[in-house]
Amino acid sequence: MCILARNGKIDYDLVIYGVNVYSHPDCTIQCSKINKDFRGIPTRTDLVDCKWSHDSRKVAVSISTGCVMIIDISSKDIVCNIFQDILDDCDLSNVSAFDFDPRSCCQIMAVGTSDGYLCIVNIEDKDIICKSDCYKQDSIDIVMYTPEGNILVVALHSFSLHLYNSYTCDLVYTINMIDSCPELDSILSSGNYPFITSMDMTRSGEQVATCCSDGNIRVWQLPTKLNLKFICKLRILSLVFQGDIKNLPLPHSLKDYLLPFPTSS
Repeated sequence: MCILARNGKIDYDLVIYGVNVYSHPDCTIQCSKINKDFRGIPTRTDLVDCKWSHDSRKVAVSISTGCVMIIDISSKDIVCNIFQDILDDCDLSNVSAFDFDPRSCCQIMAVGTSDGYLCIVNIEDKDIICKSDCYKQDSIDIVMYTPEGNILVVALHSFSLHLYNSYTCDLVYTINMIDSCPELDSILSSGNYPFITSMDMTRSGEQVATCCSDGNIRVWQLPTKLNLKFICKLRILSLVFQGDIKNLPLPHSLKDYLLPFPTSS
C-alpha cells in the first residue's frame, strides 16, 4: 500500500507499507527532495494522488499543481518526470488524469494534459506514442485503462465519458452522463471543480463507477465487446450516417453488423 502524506506546510512524503504490516512503513520517500517542484501550497487546497505500476516496482505520484512523476521504489529515485522530460509545454490536467498501461507493467502511461489532449507516452524512452484530438472547450478529469488495456476511459469535466482505442488514441465510444442524469446539469452550471472526482472499473471492464462532486456514485454500462471488430464498427458509425451504410461497398453480412436493424435475410 502507498499513501502521500503531508509533511509540514508544503512538502509531501510517499509512504510505502508492506502487505501484512501496517504498524510501521517499509520506506518513506520525501518527494520534494527528489523533485523541488513537487510541493503543495500553504493554504492546503492542493490535491494529490498515487498509483502503483502493475509490476509493483514503481509508483506514479501527482499533485494538482500539474506535476506527475514516476518513482522507482528500490532506488527511491525518479524514473521520469512526465511534464519535464516528455511534455514540457503543458501540465497535468487534473490530479487523477494518469494511469499505467496494464499490458506494459510500467513503461507505458496515459495522461491528460492541461492543453486538452490525451497522450500515451513511453516513460523509459521518454517519447510520445500517440495523442488524441484536442478538447478545446473541455478538460480531462480522470484517465483510466480497462483491465485488458485495449481501451482508455476518459472522464471529462463536462460530465461525459469517452472511450479511446489505446493503440491509436482514436475515440470509439461516448457516454453523455447528463442525458441519463439531468440533475448533473445544475452542477455543471455552478462551476464546481472537479466534477468527476474519482472513477473505478469492474474486473471485466464492462462497468465503470463514477463519483461526482454532488456526492453520488453512479455505475455506467460500457460496451460489452470492445474487440477490434466492435471498435471498427464504432469508428465507422462515427464517420458514416446510418442511412448511407447500405450504399457502402461491403458484403451484406457486414452491413447487417453495422446497422441496428439488419436488412438482409
